Amino acid sequence: MRASLPQAKALRGATTASRGADVVRGHARAGARARLAHWTYWPRLGPRRRDTLRVGVWPNHVTGSENPYQTIVYAGAPVQVVPFWHLCDALRLHRLGQIDLLHIHFDEGYAYQATPDTDAEAAQAHIAMLRAFRARGGRYVWTLHNTNPAVYAERPGFALMRRHMAETSDLIVVHTPAAAAYLRAGFAVDPARIVLIEHPSFLGWIGALPAATPPPARRRFLQFGDIKAYKGVNRALAGFAELSCPERAEYIIAGKPDAGVTLDLARFPDDGVLRTSLERVPEADVPGLFAGADFTLLAYDRLLTSGVALMSVSYGVPVIAPAFGEMAGSLPTELGPLLYDPDAPDGLRRALEYACTMPADAHLALQHACRAFAERIAPEVQARKLMAALGTAGLLPGDPMIAGGAP
Repeated sequence: MRASLPQAKALRGATTASRGADVVRGHARAGARARLAHWTYWPRLGPRRRDTLRVGVWPNHVTGSENPYQTIVYAGAPVQVVPFWHLCDALRLHRLGQIDLLHIHFDEGYAYQATPDTDAEAAQAHIAMLRAFRARGGRYVWTLHNTNPAVYAERPGFALMRRHMAETSDLIVVHTPAAAAYLRAGFAVDPARIVLIEHPSFLGWIGALPAATPPPARRRFLQFGDIKAYKGVNRALAGFAELSCPERAEYIIAGKPDAGVTLDLARFPDDGVLRTSLERVPEADVPGLFAGADFTLLAYDRLLTSGVALMSVSYGVPVIAPAFGEMAGSLPTELGPLLYDPDAPDGLRRALEYACTMPADAHLALQHACRAFAERIAPEVQARKLMAALGTAGLLPGDPMIAGGAP
């Protein structure tokens, strides 16, 4: 029987408090009744004059989520984040003076409640909401994260929604030059509306970092996060099965497979090569997982940005990934030898064997390079760039009370 991944305990005492933007009181409540009461009364009764920018965030990946991204992009800035699940809330909150700006991240959010048969209709409904929002004087920013929906297979509504946002958003934030090239090649976008701001690291949110230490002789490779089809876990499993030095590798899979994703585990006997915990990873266990890893493995089919890669770098853990242009541009240059040719039949295997035989002092140097890179793109640093871009685009009010409706 293959080993199961024990509950991670290293660094359990480290703080994981976010240094991201404040979330407006009440919006982080998980209870349904608390949320309902908050949304019923707060928009009408809450104060409208304030000394911070209030940004509505959709779709809501803040409440009940262990992903701090939507708040750390504003880390240290005078910003309050108002997350909501439904885009129609943007119209209401803007009309009542409770948000100054809308920031859309994952544009596939239009389909969260849709089926393949109702997908195009759902997209059109959300496009109508955005038009109404703009007609009332609302302005919005879109951050482009991917070329395809991360959650769903390609659907007809996705292209409709994306094209509308590309044409009407006031500012488009991209994290890599490849994302900017994707926009310019496929959409009618004024280049002046595109701003490149590297994905922030997770320093500050992840808590205290362990000291850099030499790796053990048997190298530990971590697959972290929800297991989606495009993440190529079966490709990684095949690479480990073909290693010429299996005694020098351990593959740790920690994450819940999506529906329809089946992992090919049959070829792995009880030889210590594979450990699995195929459930969603509790936030408290994340530091221990990275502290117990020597490399993070991303055998992805495609990507524009990877939060997992940036989290790994933030922990000082080198990343092995395909040498897509966007990946090479978003990681420390020192990790170049760990980026493999995705078109080479043995590219991944060779990268794994290189990592297994890397001298300990070379690995230590990569740990330090990752940490230095994470400091350079720390959340507060990147948030200042975002705020500057908002100012250049005319999206920062002189008086924060700019929402479209009268009191």
